[in-house]
Amino acid sequence: MPEAKDQNAKSAEAERPRVSILMPCYRGVKYLEAAVESCLGQSFRDFELICVDDRSPDNTLALLRELALHDARIRVIARETNGGQGRAFQTALDASRGVFVTRLAQDDVFYPDALRVMLAELERHPEAGMTYCDMEQIDPEGKVLYPMVTEEPARALLPRCRVGLCVMWRRAVHAKTGGFAADTYSEDYDLWLQISVHYPIVKTHGPPQLGFRRHDGQASNESRRLTESSRKAHLRYHQTLARMSPWSISAWVKVVKGHVHLLLMRARSEAG
Repeated sequence: MPEAKDQNAKSAEAERPRVSILMPCYRGVKYLEAAVESCLGQSFRDFELICVDDRSPDNTLALLRELALHDARIRVIARETNGGQGRAFQTALDASRGVFVTRLAQDDVFYPDALRVMLAELERHPEAGMTYCDMEQIDPEGKVLYPMVTEEPARALLPRCRVGLCVMWRRAVHAKTGGFAADTYSEDYDLWLQISVHYPIVKTHGPPQLGFRRHDGQASNESRRLTESSRKAHLRYHQTLARMSPWSISAWVKVVKGHVHLLLMRARSEAG
């Protein structure tokens, strides 16, 4: 019997995809098919695409299920209640099986070599927890508007996020970082900061590997909420560092300053 269990374990490991792509979806009909097709067109083929519909009121879920009929790598999950992007990301992460994880917004597109080059970079740097690439901004029709060059690792996360959105990380990092924050609009930035506390991050140099689509109605346009969310991410980052060095006065001073900045920001928001 022990031999049989071992064989089953090996079989399950062999069936495990190398990469999981997480895609939260909400009212995404307009650009969703292009996003999914950009995943299916990857030069690296050993992946799963986990699409989580966050209780969309339109035909997003029906479109996802239709697309999944044509490729077994697409897995569709329907949330029973709308919980926001952070919870949708977490739902996808909980269902994922890949050794490496990446994410894609429902209105953006990966370029064909995105998975291959980021995976190769992480395999070249086994000590790194995360890697990222340059991007391009595209218009609603997919035409390239201009390059979006990301910063080098030393300047990529602070004082603001300049990592971009073409990112891959190791599943193993979640043992230390936890999952996606549910109470923020910067759930990805929050995670990147937490990863950087415990692991080096590396940039994958070379051509852009993602098209960031700019269009009307994007949640990314809500700058006030994003600014507050970034402050929350900074506060969590400094809290993590302070817990790791509990006798560091400077670490706790930064935590206090983070709380003050958030309180002042909320007060200004309520006043005006």
